[in-house]
Amino acid sequence: MFRLIMCLAFLALPLSAYAQTSLCGEAPPVKDSHLKGEIEGKAQFLSRFLGDASLGGKVEQSKTEIFSRYKDADERSKAYFDYEVCILLMQDKSMTTTQKIETLSRFRHFSATPVATGRTELREGPNVNFGCADNGSSPVSYAAPTGFHIVNANAAVVASDNTQSASAKVVSQDQTSATAVAEFRGRDRDWTGNCPGGGHGAVRITVEIAPNQAS
Repeated sequence: MFRLIMCLAFLALPLSAYAQTSLCGEAPPVKDSHLKGEIEGKAQFLSRFLGDASLGGKVEQSKTEIFSRYKDADERSKAYFDYEVCILLMQDKSMTTTQKIETLSRFRHFSATPVATGRTELREGPNVNFGCADNGSSPVSYAAPTGFHIVNANAAVVASDNTQSASAKVVSQDQTSATAVAEFRGRDRDWTGNCPGGGHGAVRITVEIAPNQAS
């Protein structure tokens, strides 16, 4: 009798785990391996906030950061995001089954909310002048307006002329601000030592922003 009870208890354990993960359904197929990897990474990040009051904002932020870069992502990709978070939630050992179901319901509520439409904004730094074989630098900073956060930022050289080299990069970025800088090098002097003309150029930062979502 004791052996029978132990066998039944052993069989009941995986059944309980299966019953929990079955709430997540089947894994939707995602063809793009890079997109799939990003979804799994964001789901792992989001799993740390499932019991937190900031869950709503984190869900919106994660979805925006993923799907703003993959414009052709279909509904199955978005469903895979929900599936991955669900699986991680059900694997959590610190919550009771009731807490998991309540948290899953809360997460699905936030996830079902369409990602708010963001916008793109541009800023340009000063147009700097430099002589032959001289260096020049054009910086620019951007601050997100109230109620918005930065999703992505890119830098480019603009209005450039008479340069030997020119490059631009984003040197700092978080959810509230971003800074970019362009570095220039004037062209060489000619064989007589004369400068055929100084150069000039500027930096442009392109920033994608999205509305914040209340938690």
